Amino acid sequence: MSASKKYWILLPLLLIFLASTAQAQEVIKPLKKLQLSEKTPADQVPVWTGVAVDSKLRAYVGGDDHKIRLWNLQTGEVEKKLARNIDWIKAVRLRPDGLILLSADMGDVGLMWETENPENKFTSLKGIETAVTCAAFTKDGSKVAIGTFGGGVFVFDAQTGAALNRLSVGVGTADAVAWSDDNQYLAASGRMGVIRVWDFNNGAKPTDLVGHIRRVHALTFQQDGMLVSGGEDNRLYLWNPAEAKVLGAIENLPGKVRCITTVGINKVAVGMCDNSLGVWTFDSGAQTYKMEGHTGTIADMQWVESQKWLVTVGFDSSICIWVLDK
Repeated sequence: MSASKKYWILLPLLLIFLASTAQAQEVIKPLKKLQLSEKTPADQVPVWTGVAVDSKLRAYVGGDDHKIRLWNLQTGEVEKKLARNIDWIKAVRLRPDGLILLSADMGDVGLMWETENPENKFTSLKGIETAVTCAAFTKDGSKVAIGTFGGGVFVFDAQTGAALNRLSVGVGTADAVAWSDDNQYLAASGRMGVIRVWDFNNGAKPTDLVGHIRRVHALTFQQDGMLVSGGEDNRLYLWNPAEAKVLGAIENLPGKVRCITTVGINKVAVGMCDNSLGVWTFDSGAQTYKMEGHTGTIADMQWVESQKWLVTVGFDSSICIWVLDK
């Protein structure tokens, strides 16, 4: 076969490669980037560490100044402040019905706020033994799990605030917690790279998922019940928690993974410590979006399905809104 014919045979493969590369390198900018007024003194500008978005497209955002601010994402204005936490706020989560906001901080304080109460009445969660690092509500809003610096994972009734379970990741900090949609599994991870999963249909029996070689900062369950994890080893894993089995992996990410959220089955948005932000697909291992706008670690994010928005907050004291239409 002549050299020219070989080139013609290879041309379709080359075109496929170029098309996939172009897709992977697609760059988007934020629809909006919100920050506090320039009149705010520099030493009073907080680092954002948590975000929760309600059905009215308002974002509750917490940071190291011990306050929660309610931002209207459509107008860009701050509508109110909640200031009962006593330390750096590490977890901001809304119960799925939007009626209860959880704000938890490094001062061992967890508060459940009534969002529609004019006086913002709150309930304190009792028994948290060390600084809070993370939190997650069940899909049905019946329970909330809180992870702590000491490795404890505390489960509370999300209606009354009553303590239900005290669990432990084993060794080190509980840096991330997540519930499966059917409430069967609670996953927690931390410093040692091991993910512990409790099966609440089997007496909260624990199983350890071993794969990451460094701290795991981020966990999220897909709608199909599979678990996604991201860590400081620059890796993502897709797990079957029932079988303690890895189903897929994406390695060599540009930075240490700080936060993740699913934006479709086997598709995950990833925020990293080197300011990198993007969307990857487990099926192909390809990067669908590269998103440029943050200038600091991306600390937290939420997917807003109704708008196809990804809302992110970071150490650069900004809130970014991204439109993802693929």
